[in-house]
Amino acid sequence: DDIRARRVELVHIGQIHSAQRIELVERQLRDARIPCHFSAANLRTVLGGFGPFAPIDVLVPREHEAAARTLLS
Repeated sequence: DDIRARRVELVHIGQIHSAQRIELVERQLRDARIPCHFSAANLRTVLGGFGPFAPIDVLVPREHEAAARTLLS
């Protein structure tokens, strides 16, 4: 999934420190028709109890950067 997402130029718009918030952020972006990718989401599962030390990066295509930042701020 990470490799397929890198086929377009993605920009970092923020971090999520709680995996439970992924669905909330994804729904907000999807409703605004902004594609997104969450980098390191699977790493938190692998790390188990140390997951909170691995923040999840929220990435969107460059052309949607301004709209996504406004939506999530």
